[in-house]
Amino acid sequence: MDLRPSVLAVGADGGIGPANCTSLVSSAAGMAGVPNNAAYAAAKAAQISLIRSAAAEFAFSDVRVNGVAPGVIANPRMQRFLAEGNGLDRARDIVPMGRLVEPAEVADALLFLSSSSASIITGQIIVLDGGVQCTWPYPKV
Repeated sequence: MDLRPSVLAVGADGGIGPANCTSLVSSAAGMAGVPNNAAYAAAKAAQISLIRSAAAEFAFSDVRVNGVAPGVIANPRMQRFLAEGNGLDRARDIVPMGRLVEPAEVADALLFLSSSSASIITGQIIVLDGGVQCTWPYPKV
């Protein structure tokens, strides 16, 4: 797969040149197995591998490739879904920080990765899950 078109941007002079960085949104599901959702977890794991491979491929060009992997995001659709059958309370119970990921927190992580403060960071995945990945055994969802 040729990744060059996905990391090229139009330069100030109108020519095509490498962008400084790109960041992709994956999922914490790609970092560990997810019961009853293997296809989704496998696709997200593949995306994480793609991020790392692209970082290795484009680092020589000073192009950074990173990702964020949020857990359960507190957006209206997910909150409606979780509201059925006590799911929202259950989701909060399995997160050590006791709350879901806010959409603005995902945006903040992406802004950080695209900032000069992250100029040496490439091939990394920031997991935004409130500590779920730190617990063992993983809680049953």
